[in-house]
Amino acid sequence: MNEFIKKHYKIMPNFRIKIPNKILKPIAQLFAKRISTVVFEIYEEYIMVKAMDTSHICLFVWRLSAIDALIYKVILTKDAKGEAKKTLIMDSDEFLHIFHKTKKDAEISIYLQENGEYLFHIFDGFDSYYSVKSQTNEEYEEILDLEFIEKKRLLNITLPIARFYDMCMKVEPFTEVVRFIITTKLDFRIEMKDHFVRDTIRDIIIDNNFICNCDGCSELSSEIEMIFALAYIKDIYYIKAINPKADCTLEFSEDSPLFMNLTIGEESYLKYVLAPRVEEGVDEYD
Repeated sequence: MNEFIKKHYKIMPNFRIKIPNKILKPIAQLFAKRISTVVFEIYEEYIMVKAMDTSHICLFVWRLSAIDALIYKVILTKDAKGEAKKTLIMDSDEFLHIFHKTKKDAEISIYLQENGEYLFHIFDGFDSYYSVKSQTNEEYEEILDLEFIEKKRLLNITLPIARFYDMCMKVEPFTEVVRFIITTKLDFRIEMKDHFVRDTIRDIIIDNNFICNCDGCSELSSEIEMIFALAYIKDIYYIKAINPKADCTLEFSEDSPLFMNLTIGEESYLKYVLAPRVEEGVDEYD
């Protein structure tokens, strides 16, 4: 803690988190035009950052463990529900004001003040300080109570995120939607359709490169098909920027969003959850 903070802020003891900006900045870039709320959930052993877009189509979840943080010193008392947790809810203006223009290699320290507000200290060659009071948003607290995040999906496929990004970005003009298909033989196919030409523009097969979580089955009773707006698929660019050499795992299930997972550090991970496009006239896509 520097002398400026000691002089101007009343900081609670036993609460200091120092984290790199390499993940928070891409979150800010990812949701810059459609973010609504960001929730920080702080526990004694890890911090969770959750962000959702205004239309509830895509969700970003980052879990940073204490051992992967630059500094993590958090001692909490249990609340009335028996939980040792602090929750900070920020609206889009506050979050983007702090993180959108910061440098990717900046270091961010989070302190808890005696008045209950949080102090963000950004160091990127210069010192910046932001005092933030948690918002009240019971709707988003309920939406972002994500027990389904940890559940197993039916099928997983792991591949380099750079390769997955290249596969998705080789599109033609007027492409609007992308279709992911898991065949009954456990093949993975990506199809992109031109808005005016209904023929397949891109058709990629990855034969049997799956880890199946359905008791070792070798085939499905029916295909799994998901259709996404290309605008959301392009968001993979910002996720790739976090670690271009990382592997990503895609998780598929029927009647479930697409999960894209990256392992970052020893016990930390990143999840990007994308709901399929549901609209009338989808059969015209075929």
